[in-house]
Amino acid sequence: MSTVIRFCRIAACLAVILVSMSFAGLGLLALVGDHVGWQNTWEFISLIAATAGLVVGAFTIRLIVRWFNRRDGARPPGAH
Repeated sequence: MSTVIRFCRIAACLAVILVSMSFAGLGLLALVGDHVGWQNTWEFISLIAATAGLVVGAFTIRLIVRWFNRRDGARPPGAH
């Protein structure tokens, strides 16, 4: 596999992890904000944001591990 393609994959995965962890951080920030007197709606939004961020981050990390564990030139799972 070309070095450029590998670099692009790593950069894309890191970008997804950064965005998903930002959502998780936003969710935690909203929980803290709810504690200091924001409306209860923020608690619901924060739980959704934190859960979505952690799920996407975990999925992306799993995807990175699968990419690095397969041999160069191998087809992705499910390819015919």
